[in-house]
Order: sequence, then C-alpha cells, then structure tokens
Amino acid sequence: MAFRSWVKLLATTFTAAAVVGAGQLGIAYGLGIVRLDQDLDITLRDQWTSQLAWVAWITMTAAAVAAIIGTGFRPRWRPQPVGPGGALAMGLAAGAGALAVLPLTMQPARSAQVDGVQPVLVIGICAALGAAAGIFAAWAAAAKAVARWNLAALTVLVWTVGLVSVAPSLLPGRTPAAVRLGVLDGSLIPPAIAEHTPFLTMPTLSLLAGLVLGWVARGRQMSLFAVALTGLAGPALLTVAYLIAGPGSSTAIDLTPYWAAMTASGAGVLGSVLAAIVRGTPEPAPDGAVAGDP
Repeated sequence: MAFRSWVKLLATTFTAAAVVGAGQLGIAYGLGIVRLDQDLDITLRDQWTSQLAWVAWITMTAAAVAAIIGTGFRPRWRPQPVGPGGALAMGLAAGAGALAVLPLTMQPARSAQVDGVQPVLVIGICAALGAAAGIFAAWAAAAKAVARWNLAALTVLVWTVGLVSVAPSLLPGRTPAAVRLGVLDGSLIPPAIAEHTPFLTMPTLSLLAGLVLGWVARGRQMSLFAVALTGLAGPALLTVAYLIAGPGSSTAIDLTPYWAAMTASGAGVLGSVLAAIVRGTPEPAPDGAVAGDP
C-alpha cells in the first residue's frame, strides 16, 4: 500500500510539472511574451537573453508549482507528512516533469536566427538548467510550508506584472512589446515611474511578499528561523533565472533587471526578518498544540 501511495504521489507531481510548464509556455507564446522564432542581429541580441530568463523561470516554477500540487494531494494517499527523503523524491519527479518545457522551446527556436548564438542548443541548455534548479525549488516546496507560500505568491505576482506589461501591446495596431521577466513595463505605467521599474519591481515584490508571509508565519507560531526564510524561495527563482540567462551585453534591456534580480532574494529575506522583528514573540501555544507546519 505504501508503494502504491508513493507511485500515485510521484506520478501526480510529475504530471503536474509537465502540465504547468506547458500551460505557462502556452500563455507566454499566445500573448507574445516569449517569442523564440525571431531573427535578431547583434544589436538586438539582448532581446534573446530576455527570452532565456523567461524560459528558465517558467521551467523552475513548473517544478515548484507541481510540488505544491503534489503536497495538496498527499493527504489522500499518505496521512503522514513526507520526510526529507520523500521531499527529495517529489523534487526529482517535479524536475523530470518540467523537462517537458525542453522540446516545447527547442522546436520554435529552430526558426530563430540570432547573431553569434546557436538558438536550439542555447534554449535546450537553458531549459535543462531550469529543470535542474527546479528540483531544489520543488524539494523546498514539498518540505516547508513557508516555501510553498512564497513560491506561489511570487509566481502569481510575476505573472501579474507580465500581463500588465504586455496588455497595451495586445490592442489592434500595436507593436508587440518586449516584456522582461519581473519588470513592470508598458504604456499603462506613467513614464516617470517606468524609468525606475526595471530595478525596483523585483526587489519591491520580494520585500512585500516576504513581509506579509513572514507576518503570517510568525502569527502561526513558527520558529524564528522558518519565519526569517519565508521570503527566500520565490525571489531565489528570479535570481537563478537571470543567472542562467546572463546579464546581456548592454544597459538597454537586460542589465538593470539582471542586477535587480540579484538583489531580489536579499530583499525577500529582509522582508520576512522585518516581519519577525516587528511582530515579536507570539503567545505560547496551548498545551498539545504543534507550532508551525513542515
């Protein structure tokens, strides 16, 4: 019975990763956020780097969200929480499922022409690295509730920012916009604000998510260590996505978001640490109550 329960849990996690990855790519392709069949000369090559960041992030979030889904279904088959080994097994299943992104990105990249780059090879490496990093993201999501909260929150926030940025370009007669991962852009944003959003968007979202979720974690009487790390998981995926994609070669499109992504993880942890400090020590748990959630 235990073996069958594990098979169901891991199969669900694997399938969810493949479906979430394909679904996110479908949305990104349909809205023009990700366009891998472009012809770009050397002066526009940074637009390709921007696409790589999206591919890496989508692959990692597919694995992370799959672990969240698998954890939600777990009580149906296993009453006890999974231990470290079980969380790692779920992470491996999620990472394997996220590899579904690989052919879905390599195929359209066959039509791309990017000066100085082999698009199919680069996209394949980028998606594979994203799946490998997704194993650790999924392991964290399966093991810790605070990681699940933060990964889910940042995934929703980043997609919201992307949708707001691309929305004006979807109107008839508009030119498709180059939407950067984690950057609030587009004509809906006032110009005075838009010039600052490439650097401020990711750290600000990470800080706020860490602060709010850290406050919730502290209220649930979790340990100070767990509360302090509440803001880390989601921003870490943004950081890793930009590390995989690289900084680009100019300041025009990618360099500022790259450095913003490097600060996102620190901003998220700062928010959760501030929540722990401001909220202070919670009331002692009643006798027999268990603080926190694995």
